[in-house]
Amino acid sequence: MTAAKTELAVASREALGRELRDHDFESPAGVSLDVLIAPLMQGDLDANTARKICDDIERNYRFYGEEGPLRDAVSWIELRRRVCAPGPSEPRALLDG
Repeated sequence: MTAAKTELAVASREALGRELRDHDFESPAGVSLDVLIAPLMQGDLDANTARKICDDIERNYRFYGEEGPLRDAVSWIELRRRVCAPGPSEPRALLDG
C-alpha cells in the first residue's frame, strides 16, 4: 500500500470529503458532490442508508474527475468503507496499485 493510500485509510470522514472536493469531480447533471456527500459526514447513519446514498451518487450522477470516475477514486472507496457501505470493487481497488 502506498503512503497516500495508508494516509487515506486512517483519515476521518471530513478529511476524505475534503480530499474528494480537492479533486474537482463534476457531474453532467451539474450537481455539487459536496451537497450529496454531506449526509455521509453524519456519524449516526446506518449501513443500509449509507450504501443507498453512495450507490445513488454513483448511479445517478456519474461524477468524473481528472483521475477518472468517482467510483474508482481511492478517497471515495475509503469514504464508502468508513460509512460501512463498501462498493462491489472495493477490496480489489485498494489492493491494486
